[in-house]
Amino acid sequence: MKQAINQRCIPFDIVPPQREFSDSTLAAIEEAKGLARNPRAKRYSSAKELLEDCK
Repeated sequence: MKQAINQRCIPFDIVPPQREFSDSTLAAIEEAKGLARNPRAKRYSSAKELLEDCK
């Protein structure tokens, strides 16, 4: 943090991730986006509620 303040910038290069997402990860991302847009998808107000539903 001190170096960032002293140099008035982040003291390292910021680069995009080198690896691409796998097909299964991309599919999971799309599924999550679809669920987020679906007003009928089940919603949970806590992790405890989610875990109870998994039993």
